[in-house]
Amino acid sequence: MATSSVGMGGMIDVNSIVSQLMSIERTPLNLINNKLKGIDTKLSEVGKLKAAMDKLRSAAVSLSGTGNWSAAKASSAQPEVVEATASAGALPGSYSLRVDALAQHQTLVTGAVADSDALVGGGSLTISFGTGDGGGFVVDPERAPVQVLVPAGATLAQVRDAINGANAGVGATLVTDDAGTRLMIRSAESGQAQAFRIDAVDDGSGAGGLGLGSLAYTPGDTGASVTRLQTAANAQVEFNGLALSLASNQATDLIENVSFSFRQASATPVTVDIATDGEAVRAGLDEFITAYNELNSLIRTQTAYDPATQKAGPLQGNQTVTMMQSKLRGIMGSTVEGIDLGRLSDAGIEVQRDGSLKIAEDKLGVALADPKQVQALFSANDIEGGVLGIGRQVRDLLDDMLGVDGAIKGATDSLQARREIFEDREERLQNRLTLIEARLIRQYSALDASLAQLNGSLAAVGNIPTE
Repeated sequence: MATSSVGMGGMIDVNSIVSQLMSIERTPLNLINNKLKGIDTKLSEVGKLKAAMDKLRSAAVSLSGTGNWSAAKASSAQPEVVEATASAGALPGSYSLRVDALAQHQTLVTGAVADSDALVGGGSLTISFGTGDGGGFVVDPERAPVQVLVPAGATLAQVRDAINGANAGVGATLVTDDAGTRLMIRSAESGQAQAFRIDAVDDGSGAGGLGLGSLAYTPGDTGASVTRLQTAANAQVEFNGLALSLASNQATDLIENVSFSFRQASATPVTVDIATDGEAVRAGLDEFITAYNELNSLIRTQTAYDPATQKAGPLQGNQTVTMMQSKLRGIMGSTVEGIDLGRLSDAGIEVQRDGSLKIAEDKLGVALADPKQVQALFSANDIEGGVLGIGRQVRDLLDDMLGVDGAIKGATDSLQARREIFEDREERLQNRLTLIEARLIRQYSALDASLAQLNGSLAAVGNIPTE
């Protein structure tokens, strides 16, 4: 654009003339900009369409598989005694559990000293795991003993740190009360096979202190300087009348897809019920219906035409979108052959006049009394027989459209290619306009200078005296 310094002759307004001429020259550029805006709008709408399709596809995948339909939940009559959690695939049923004893960690504690800085001394501790008490203690040959090195003149806190840093299968902590500070050593895992023995080699650097040798202990040794607070023991549980001995209070493989947590012993059995999780099943259906309705509404908006305003939606007339809309509505109204509930309406999911889905609560409630029938409606997969559930049909359709060779990627690539063409035209036209503007400035500036010179000459002639 010309600047105010152009046309210093002052005879014509070069800036204004060039500006008006350039506005005419820019008409093709404005048309290109409008084309780019239109393409950007369509790209944005295709992006929204893809996001809605992805959401529906995800919901369809859930319903066409087994996860939603095999969801289960567990309820315990006494969760303070036994907690239970069921995962997909758990077999519905009722179970009786009596917890006679909880699994325990072997736990030792030293005598009290003044504080954590109390002198203990150095040397080494060797920790060996096994089973049994006293003379009956048997070291586990599959677990190599672990040696813990303690620096000379170590304090109680440093002994704790040395034990914890050795990864020896035990953990140490300091416990303080009015009587002083004690070192507590506990097996990392529970169960009768987690009993441990401590052999100590004292370097004598703790003279006058607790002494590292005082930490030596053999299970069942009542004369030791440390006291056993808890014995390594298995949980004793009766499951449906079957006596079980379990190393942990967390039983994840007692029965398939159900986890139990034993919280306390009880003299009476606790009933645990496993049932199909109807809420999870219903949530999966709601997710599918919501996603479908959102996509249906988006397509209607994108392809609508308002006769009153004579305005069309950004994807009005787009064959890819109208084809998908037609196929989806066809699936929603189709019949899955060979099953009792062959249509969505049979399960209480009704297609409305605008193509949306609506739930008839009473009818769906009856259908979900036997979830397997509704599952078949969505997940039937007899490919050879040509029988596919609603969920699988939707999933397959959207897989095709969203895939690398699908219509949505094709539409996006086509729009991007058109955008690149117009961007190239825009760049070339902008370069041309820059040259045109520079030429016009030169021409009209020269004209302005010539007019100024001519005006000066005429003024000089007018000043010549007459006889």
